[in-house]
Amino acid sequence: MICAICGGTGGARLARGISNVYDPAKITYICNVGDNIRLFGLTICPDIDTVIYYLSGIADYDRGWGLHAESFNFLERSHLFFPDVWFGLGDKDMATHIWRSDLLSSGWSLTEITIRETDLFGVHSRVIPATDTWVETHVELASHTKLHYEEYFIRWSCEPHVSQVRYEGIEDAKPGPGVLEAIASASTVVVAPSNPIASIFPIVSVPGVREALIRNREKVWAISPVIDALELPVGERVRARSRERLLGSLGLPHSPVSVARLYREFCSHFVLDERDFAYTPQLEEMGYSVHLLKTDALTLERQMELAHDLLQLTEDFNNVGTGPHSRRHTTRG
Repeated sequence: MICAICGGTGGARLARGISNVYDPAKITYICNVGDNIRLFGLTICPDIDTVIYYLSGIADYDRGWGLHAESFNFLERSHLFFPDVWFGLGDKDMATHIWRSDLLSSGWSLTEITIRETDLFGVHSRVIPATDTWVETHVELASHTKLHYEEYFIRWSCEPHVSQVRYEGIEDAKPGPGVLEAIASASTVVVAPSNPIASIFPIVSVPGVREALIRNREKVWAISPVIDALELPVGERVRARSRERLLGSLGLPHSPVSVARLYREFCSHFVLDERDFAYTPQLEEMGYSVHLLKTDALTLERQMELAHDLLQLTEDFNNVGTGPHSRRHTTRG
């Protein structure tokens, strides 16, 4: 059994890769809810939907979010009434948010809705939110302007420097049903190459989750979302800038070492891109077992290769090859 801590596009890409080389029914994805936002009277859960869309094979993989062959008639029309609208809602995507909002108003929990959503989209893995409590990630800019993270990412393109990040509502949050059990029962826990501050820490900061990871630290593997030696394509630069700005709010540089510092309390294995091998001694000094793989994963082939290589390094390597598109090759490390 595998448990993945994930959020955003980085988490969705890893999920897509793992589910293609490993039995999807033996995987639980614990998703970030800090990006959740209410707009137009709707409850929108970007990270949950992105993971489910990727796993169901209907995501727009070029954009990294939303649905393939999407139209945006609602968004274009909404500018007549809301000239300042900035969130990119697609027409088909809208159906998901309307359906979720209706069920929430009828008393369903977010966990119940998310499990039902995976069923409707034909996803065989378990996808659950980190908490049913309403939590939002907010950033405060150097100018003291306060924004929801989604607005900072989409409307401001992560350009302004950030002085502080807060997870509103986190103090009152409780782990969602099955979250702690998934961590405890998994043979391997994988921290996806997601934004550490925007995607991973809203999960880890839910009271009880960090403690569960610490208790299971020896089986926790993290993949660095930062690859210093890789020139990023244009579409990835805003995501990299977001990581840089949010790490900067903690006084940390945009580096794999910074990510490792944030995770070392609850993680024992750290996966570096093989091109960043020079960081290995620093990470080993922190107490990590360091593993070198080729971790860039912008295509399905690379996502599958990374998942295969990663699982060969863990105790789950005997189960590799059970997925519908599995393949074997030599692990680098």
